[in-house]
Amino acid sequence: MIPVTTIQQLNSLVSTTYVYSVATALVAVALVFLFTSLIPWEGGADKSYVKRRWVLIIIGLLAFFGFYLYGDLVVLPRIKNSGFQAMYSNKLLLASLLELVVFVASSFVLMLALRNGKFGSMLGKQNK
Repeated sequence: MIPVTTIQQLNSLVSTTYVYSVATALVAVALVFLFTSLIPWEGGADKSYVKRRWVLIIIGLLAFFGFYLYGDLVVLPRIKNSGFQAMYSNKLLLASLLELVVFVASSFVLMLALRNGKFGSMLGKQNK
């Protein structure tokens, strides 16, 4: 990896970080969709939606912390100027929060769109 030494490189890195945060959120939603569709219905007093909620929460938190830690432990040391490091650290936190917001919002929209499916069952009540 090329070390970041100029403000133009830093601005490019910040822009790339925001794009990767949204991509990470969408990949995490796709993984949640995949894993929740693999959890079978239980029948009777069905509580399988609780397992699906746990999958949603765990993957969401792993994506959030994984993205932040990658940026902090791998990308941040590439920046040579300590002032640039402070600027990137602030932007990394904002990008991580953006990742979490996009994950939650897109998951909720997908749950509403697929209300009668397994993914939509995480909202609790199903429309029948």
